[in-house]
Amino acid sequence: MDSLFEMILELVLEGSFEASKSKLVPKPVRIVLAALVVLFFLAAIGLVIFAGILMVGDGKTLGGAVMFLLAALLLAFSIRGFIRTYHKKAK
Repeated sequence: MDSLFEMILELVLEGSFEASKSKLVPKPVRIVLAALVVLFFLAAIGLVIFAGILMVGDGKTLGGAVMFLLAALLLAFSIRGFIRTYHKKAK
């Protein structure tokens, strides 16, 4: 069951990512697909932040700090990747 869910999620995310970069897809559809990919990554980063908040609340300050650092790195690399991917296509 896990592999089925993983395969479906991978198909949807990869398909959305590739279609959002394709010139064959109409621009409004590309914008919606790019927004869906961005929302997925923001949700994943939000879950990491939430885990960090829960860890700090339980008294595990070091673990919470590591989770916040991980969330910051994920956010930074996601923004960098988004800009590299879509800025090159705009030129």
